[in-house]
Amino acid sequence: MGTEREEGFPKFEYGQWTFEGEIERLGAFASGASRAKGPKRWFAVLVVVSFVAPVVVGGIAFFAQLF
Repeated sequence: MGTEREEGFPKFEYGQWTFEGEIERLGAFASGASRAKGPKRWFAVLVVVSFVAPVVVGGIAFFAQLF
């Protein structure tokens, strides 16, 4: 993936239901979210936080049980 911009839906290298495909699509979402402005950007941030928050809370709970 380069830095060139394309119109429309991006072409992905990996299948949609593979682990690599999920990572590739999340990266494309993050790339689009970083270029968005206004309410679209805030919504994208909300979506990212909703994905990351359970991992952070689970990690904190895991380390709290260890110590």
